[in-house]
Amino acid sequence: MPCQKPLPKTLFCAILSEENKTWRPERRCPLKAKYLFVSFFFLTAILQWVGVHGGLYQAIWEYDSFMHFIGGISAGSFGIWVAQLRNVEKKYFLFFAVVFSFSIGCLWELKQIYIQHYSFPVSDTVTDIIMDTLGGVAAAIYTVKREGKTTLVFKTN
Repeated sequence: MPCQKPLPKTLFCAILSEENKTWRPERRCPLKAKYLFVSFFFLTAILQWVGVHGGLYQAIWEYDSFMHFIGGISAGSFGIWVAQLRNVEKKYFLFFAVVFSFSIGCLWELKQIYIQHYSFPVSDTVTDIIMDTLGGVAAAIYTVKREGKTTLVFKTN
């Protein structure tokens, strides 16, 4: 289906047309999740640096949970961006966001335990993974609502 309105030159995306094997402009560009990911990735990096070098992790106990939530938004928006690039339906964005944020959160916790040799109570590790996952859910809800759909649909057989 060709675009109804001309595309701005800076937002040009193209897909390979199945009929004649040529590239044609496509209006559904996967840009929103990409910008959300890039923004929160840099925000996470800056806040991580400030937290480590400014002593915020020691001064404010909740700073770690806050950082995991922000990191979950970053990981979840990356998962949504991947889903958009793969032309996955919007109703599966929540799945991609949760899987990416949960997986990256678990890998981060494993890195802290086995590479950095931090020893935290299990409750801290579980809280961190929950905050990562909630950040991914927040990214999915934000992205879906921003694209005009107000509910996430779960299809069961």
